[in-house]
Amino acid sequence: MFEITPSAYAVGGAVARPWQHRPARSDIASLEEFALFTEPGWTKYLTDFHLQPGNGGVQLTTETRGYSTDSRARRRFAVYWALIRPASGLVRRDMLATVRRRATPQP
Repeated sequence: MFEITPSAYAVGGAVARPWQHRPARSDIASLEEFALFTEPGWTKYLTDFHLQPGNGGVQLTTETRGYSTDSRARRRFAVYWALIRPASGLVRRDMLATVRRRATPQP
């Protein structure tokens, strides 16, 4: 068993066009480049995992945020997200349930 004190974060990001076959940019090498990126036609994502101790255990939460660099990318992403959102939610809940099972001591 390990201890989390205080809270811990892991953050990942991407610049992508998920509605395309080869959607990701691989030339964004730093958080500064990610923050400054404004080229039209892209959506920037950040996903975080947050471990927070409390109530005799550790709570794991995850959140994904996105920002499209122009209105056309925002519309295209909205269509894409409407199609994949239900499955994305299932995958995320399954992932969190798996973490819970593996982190819970077995009798």
